[in-house]
Amino acid sequence: MIKRQKLKARILAANKAYSFLQIIFLHKQIHSKSKIILYKTLIKPVLRYGSVIWNLTQMTQQMLCTFQRKILRRIYGPVQDKGR
Repeated sequence: MIKRQKLKARILAANKAYSFLQIIFLHKQIHSKSKIILYKTLIKPVLRYGSVIWNLTQMTQQMLCTFQRKILRRIYGPVQDKGR
């Protein structure tokens, strides 16, 4: 089982990787597909480093999914309800 501190350290490292790329992710003229490619190649590997040996619990999976949703919300923007 992965310790909570190690998982938090991985999330913090991925958050730092995101902060270095934040100017790109916030730029409106860069297409979201390009931003997803950057996320998959530069941020996600930092987050998942060493995950092959992790024994994930429900709580650790939730923490990983929360971080992933945070980044995807920043790429795609807020969810639009009926075109709003």
